Amino acid sequence: MSQSTLTQSLHTSKAIITCWLVFFLSPLFWPNILDSYIAMDLLAFVTALIAAAVMATNQDQNIQTNSTMAWIFFALLIIPICIQLLFMDLRNPWRAWQMALYIASSWLIFRMSGASAAQLIGSANWKILLACIGNFYVVFAVAQQFQLPFTPGFELFPIWQDYPSHYAGVLLQTNMQGLFLILVCTALWSECNKAQRYLPWLIASILPCAGLLATSSRSSSILLVLAVTMLLFISKQKTTLCIKILSTIVIAFCIVSYWHAFPASDIPTLFNRFETTGTQIRLLIWDMSTRLFLEHIWLGIGAGNLISYGTEILIPSLLQHPEWAEIASTQLSGGNLWAHNSLLQFLLEWGIAGGIAIIGLMIMIGKKCWDIYLDQEFNIESGQTQAGLGLILMTTQSMVSVALLQGFFLVLFALYAAALFTKARVHNVKTTPPLSIALLLLPAIFLAYNWQWFTFTLFTAEKNINQSIQTESFIQPMAIAIDSPWSSRAALQWYFLKLQTTNASNNTWIGSENLAFRYWFQHQSSQSLRYRILIAHLKDDIFTEKYLIELHNQAYPTLEVSQKLTNHVTLGHKQGEQIEIW
Repeated sequence: MSQSTLTQSLHTSKAIITCWLVFFLSPLFWPNILDSYIAMDLLAFVTALIAAAVMATNQDQNIQTNSTMAWIFFALLIIPICIQLLFMDLRNPWRAWQMALYIASSWLIFRMSGASAAQLIGSANWKILLACIGNFYVVFAVAQQFQLPFTPGFELFPIWQDYPSHYAGVLLQTNMQGLFLILVCTALWSECNKAQRYLPWLIASILPCAGLLATSSRSSSILLVLAVTMLLFISKQKTTLCIKILSTIVIAFCIVSYWHAFPASDIPTLFNRFETTGTQIRLLIWDMSTRLFLEHIWLGIGAGNLISYGTEILIPSLLQHPEWAEIASTQLSGGNLWAHNSLLQFLLEWGIAGGIAIIGLMIMIGKKCWDIYLDQEFNIESGQTQAGLGLILMTTQSMVSVALLQGFFLVLFALYAAALFTKARVHNVKTTPPLSIALLLLPAIFLAYNWQWFTFTLFTAEKNINQSIQTESFIQPMAIAIDSPWSSRAALQWYFLKLQTTNASNNTWIGSENLAFRYWFQHQSSQSLRYRILIAHLKDDIFTEKYLIELHNQAYPTLEVSQKLTNHVTLGHKQGEQIEIW
């Protein structure tokens, strides 16, 4: 490689690391809006697409082992969505389009990252970046847990102030925080396989390990065992590496015990979590998801549409398992967006094609990992090995959680997949013309525009929520947010909450019937169903009112409001009679 090419490669490497640093810091800009997860997903994709575009300028064109298989996988996930949008009467077509956007963005990251991904993930710079970010995430989470605000108010980015999920930090969920910290620890511990210069990596892994133990996440603790087992299995210095890792875990456990000793950290420990069953909610969701899949085997219910069936599908599950009634009423009354199992999620929303795609992907990952392990040049520190370990961990966690349908981890999954399926190392760097670079950045620009439109449209509507419902300052931003497909669900939730808290007139409620129906199909929950019950009651539509009350009480039998609705039906509906619905 010539001196000029080497210099260009080094500059590109710095640019790539900088881009991924921005990606890892993107959750800090979690906006103070109701649908903040969508905003975080979009921002993660924007930053990752920019990073992937930079990586695409530093590699040859023959970047995957089998581009045909990559296109087949993409088609298996995109074609069903196209059919659903064109020929099916989807309850929430916008969610299907949103999922198509997520899949397409992930696939673009996979294709553009290419062979550069293996070089990146295997580099010391990447592992240093992971170490810095992992330690930062934990320090941030501990500061939040002990109520040490970074700013005096919530304002636009409330993550800098506080978040109620224990030790979840910037990723907002303990399972997500635990999964990322597992990826960090795995990368750092692989460097400890060396006989020399391993101590800095070992020290850097202590705080991330403590952070994942502090979350008290059962899935994360199981992943920790899996990660250690895999590292020891593929290591040629098993005993030495085992001692190093176990010493780190012991020190991390002591740190977590110290954190948990403070009243500010009064949360269940990992041992407390394992003593409780905690499995019934998963079993209920899996039962609901399985029933939906069996009813819509071929094409599914529509990508991203599970939230539009959350109430109706509860009833047959509760009829067969009445012992789950309390869980359904307390934990699913707000709606359910995820199947908490990636295979079930793709089967019920994408149909058979989605199932084939996910099962095929899992088989390909497993086969490729085994082939790499059997290779004579196998190296535990290489980019392909690290990518294989990361993909196995993410896929395993997705069987009980929601990682593979969230933007942050979809990006990491695509990057690691690009590294795993790299055909060969790149020795000749090709210069990409400026026009090509601009074209590579178009997807990021498109998503960036949608991110800012969605975030500020919903933020403006929520900022004016305390204005009078009759004023233009309330009506105009709320109408814009409701009409925008990105913000419609959240805006409708705010709109009906405003009607509820301000005791809006009967005519206002009745005039909002179409909006209530629209909100119900976007987000089935106890609350959205009660809005429809109230409107039917005010219209004196006794038949619809009784039907909706029966639907509500069968799905959420132990809610206090269910007993009130039962009494209302039992005593007989009278025109103009008040109904206790809140």
